[in-house]
Amino acid sequence: MQYVIKFLASGVLALSVGSLSASAQAADASPTPGQQLQQIVPMNTTGVELLVSSRGQYGNNLVAVSSGFQAIDVATTVVCPASTRCVIRAEQNVQVRGTVAGNKWAICTQVDGNFMAQPSCPFQGVIPSDGTFVAGSFAQNKTGVTPGTHTVQTFLFTDAGADRSIYEIQYQVYRR
Repeated sequence: MQYVIKFLASGVLALSVGSLSASAQAADASPTPGQQLQQIVPMNTTGVELLVSSRGQYGNNLVAVSSGFQAIDVATTVVCPASTRCVIRAEQNVQVRGTVAGNKWAICTQVDGNFMAQPSCPFQGVIPSDGTFVAGSFAQNKTGVTPGTHTVQTFLFTDAGADRSIYEIQYQVYRR
């Protein structure tokens, strides 16, 4: 019996240390670390969500962008009906290329000038330095959006700049 308890205690300690290590790594997993959500928010807590609107933006042109956050699409507006709070969802698809080694990149969406945090935008990886293209996709949500008109826009983040190529962004508004 003592052996079993010691074994379980060792397992709990190992998992705890592993969790601390994973938390430390998570701090470097996003270019918007201050925007990380501190709690788990279920996507659907009060019933069925109804799609109110869907708006897409896309482009096929090759555009050189600087490091940091650079707009991918033009800011656009979406409307949450006056009857209820909404969820805004962004589905992001972007292709990039670069020539600098170790150039991390991410796709991040803002609602009313604030980065979405459900979840925070993760790094997609490192852009190849040989000029080949790489594509990435991600989806983010903002729950509890108040009724009215809201501005949405998606950004490309890079450590050292890149060429932004083909992209497609879908903005969806759901109500409960």
